[in-house]
Amino acid sequence: MKKSKVKKIFHLIAFLPITGIFLLAGCPALLPIPTPLPSPRTPDSGDLFGTWNISYDWDCNDDLLSFIVFINTDGTYTDNQDGTGTWELNGSVITLTYTGNVTLLTGAVNSECTKITGIMDSNSSEKTGCWDAIKTGTPGPHDISGTWVFDCDWGCDGGTEYLIFYIYEDGTFSHDGQNITGNWELTENTVTLSNTIAGIVYTGTMNAEATSMSGNMVNNKTQATGCWVSF
Repeated sequence: MKKSKVKKIFHLIAFLPITGIFLLAGCPALLPIPTPLPSPRTPDSGDLFGTWNISYDWDCNDDLLSFIVFINTDGTYTDNQDGTGTWELNGSVITLTYTGNVTLLTGAVNSECTKITGIMDSNSSEKTGCWDAIKTGTPGPHDISGTWVFDCDWGCDGGTEYLIFYIYEDGTFSHDGQNITGNWELTENTVTLSNTIAGIVYTGTMNAEATSMSGNMVNNKTQATGCWVSF
């Protein structure tokens, strides 16, 4: 029996070093798959907490004025001209309403939560205008929440006692593996932690980079006082 000849056919593969694309004969070009861009994050109330520099312009004719607003976590705000009001966030749109409903500011918060741009209405004079706000470096709940090492020194005489604090965005904290032991408040860059079980109150300031805090502490049960620093 005659052995049949097996014919091997090789497809020609052409390598074209152009923009990293290789072409196979008889096949379409293999193009790289583009990476989808991430969707912008919707801001929340924790992002808005802090100090904002506001520039505004009645009639939107580039006649700018400015003032400072401090947004609190409880839905209220104050400004540096003794004004007060309430605010609410709907998606990425914030509305600030001055007490007495005299002025209403509505604006869109950018995805980085660092700028607001919008329009304003004066219900007392029927004026309208434009405004924008830039957030300053004042820390917010997102900055303080997390795990902190507290170096405590009762008597401020060089002694050291290390505690691990777990600070949560809901205004509570615990330490050293215990259950919730207290509450905390942040006013501009001043933080107060109240240990409701031990009766100890820690009061201090946070640096602009939100990487460390330091201050004084008092035990309301024993009246002992001390110093602390955290990082």
